[in-house]
Amino acid sequence: MFKSHLSIYVSQIFDIFSSLRPKRPSVVKDISRPKTLYLQSVLVLRFNQKSRFMSFAGTEPEYKRLDDIHNAIRGVQNGAVSFTELENPKYILDMGCGSAAWSIQAAETYPNAKVLAADIISKPNRYFPENIRYKQVDLCKPFPSEFKPASFDTIHARLLFIHLPNYKDIIEKTITLLKPGGWLLITDVVVVPYGIRNPIPTRLYRFFKGRADWIASTGGSPNIGQELANVLGSFPQLVEVNVKKIAIPISRWQDESLDPALRELAAAMRRSLLFGINTPQFGMSEEQSRQSCLETIPISLNTVQELKVTNRSREML
Repeated sequence: MFKSHLSIYVSQIFDIFSSLRPKRPSVVKDISRPKTLYLQSVLVLRFNQKSRFMSFAGTEPEYKRLDDIHNAIRGVQNGAVSFTELENPKYILDMGCGSAAWSIQAAETYPNAKVLAADIISKPNRYFPENIRYKQVDLCKPFPSEFKPASFDTIHARLLFIHLPNYKDIIEKTITLLKPGGWLLITDVVVVPYGIRNPIPTRLYRFFKGRADWIASTGGSPNIGQELANVLGSFPQLVEVNVKKIAIPISRWQDESLDPALRELAAAMRRSLLFGINTPQFGMSEEQSRQSCLETIPISLNTVQELKVTNRSREML
């Protein structure tokens, strides 16, 4: 009755001295019903010391970061709104829309569609096409009246469910909003990265593990990327589940050997990682956290200086 495409972005740390190129991601075969399973992956961090949301959510630097990620993912998707070809949707819901970059792209791609963009923050101060409507909503609470059952052709959620407690219940409620034959498009992450041959350096592992532990402590699911395919497959309402995986290098990998779109996505993930540094709640000093990043993520001195200025202006560290 309904269909789903799951994009899971998982970071891959390549060995510092490795010259091996990663193997092409393999297709995951069907596990229960006639469904096609692919899988996609990337790292994005969105943290706050006191809540499950970043303390700089809703600010221009954060919108710029989210736009940067959106544009990079769009490049990997060959400019499309999804890896899945949508069939002229008329009603679209973008849950946890953030900067609303995807909402805007969807509205421009399908000018005859009505797009409802929803997030816990207030409406971003930016241009919106006339066919977009914005709704401020906490998705952990009962859905608002605008979320009508069987009313949306397409529902999109990017980097959302990893931060939500009881995300399976929220996904189940979300499925009821789809029209028969509608698409649920989910993009999410695996927080703790992996290496090709050698163990991940201890300080770097602590850097990521601390974030994973913190997400879990706020009710989120840091391993959601490893769970979602089976979770979606457990809902009988979904007759087709597609999962696509793309491993994103975040260490000293030779970017010039990558496909240009993947190279830009890897760069966007590194920029996002550095922008999101916020370490006191993870038991690491600012210097320890920064050094963990610099050991594996190639950036220029100017980037480091800009990062320090940005962080100080946000009083994050």
